[in-house]
Amino acid sequence: MLKKSLPLKEWDGIMTAMILATIVVVLAGNSAVAADEFVYPIDIAVGPEGQLFIADLKLPGLWHIQNDSTSVVLRGEKKYGTPLNAIRCVTVDQTGTVFVGDSATREIYRCDEQWQLDPLTNGTIGIPLDVIAAGEDLFAVDAENQTIWRVFKDGSDPQSIGKIDGIRSLAEGAEGQLICLTTRGKPIRSLSFSGEMKEIDCGIEFEFPIQIVKKQEKYIVLDTYAVKIWELDLNLQNSQAPRELLSGNPLKKPVSLAVFGNDLLVVDAELKSIFRLSQSGEIQKITNSF
Repeated sequence: MLKKSLPLKEWDGIMTAMILATIVVVLAGNSAVAADEFVYPIDIAVGPEGQLFIADLKLPGLWHIQNDSTSVVLRGEKKYGTPLNAIRCVTVDQTGTVFVGDSATREIYRCDEQWQLDPLTNGTIGIPLDVIAAGEDLFAVDAENQTIWRVFKDGSDPQSIGKIDGIRSLAEGAEGQLICLTTRGKPIRSLSFSGEMKEIDCGIEFEFPIQIVKKQEKYIVLDTYAVKIWELDLNLQNSQAPRELLSGNPLKKPVSLAVFGNDLLVVDAELKSIFRLSQSGEIQKITNSF
């Protein structure tokens, strides 16, 4: 029995449909994110049980890593002005509560146990570059107006405690004090909760420092342009010279630090990876197992 041939126009229609279907499948595949694949990790925080929380700017959302499990616990929409569309920072307080900063909605959010978001500032903080828990409160960097804000966990109006040009990051200092990192002028400043500010000579000129964290009695500074990590002794009575902990390879674009026991965790946005830097200076890319 002879098979009837289809007219050329019908073949053209079938081929066009097949090509379009293939394009849709490819685009859908490219837009998907693997279960453990970062898109643009921008900040990291460590919980009290060693769990990791990674803010991913271009996911957009928040990753959770613990033991052998990696999951997205918060995912924003890819629509500007919606919560977490531009997630910038994450921190965890002493109780294990997670807080995230989002510039799309100008907000710091508290995350409850079901990962519901509770806004704390009524849209006060334009571009929250960094947020830390210190004492009973939170403190946030607002890059939009170069302000350091005291943020209250009960949702009371946030309090501006100081302005620093080029402010990038905060760390907890002595009681009632913050250590501030800026890209302009003297890079290290102390700032009291009441707003008293003092410049600190750290003995080094950075290229573009973007984050500072406290590790025991020392402070660790990440210089993203220089691709260097420095250890600073800010003891004004008997300070030691700065110590370079890492320079260059294997890092490409380090953007965030966190203390992990005696080690440091480093987020590299270009490599879409987390590295672990030991006290002895050994660095390795880590998997989901800690």
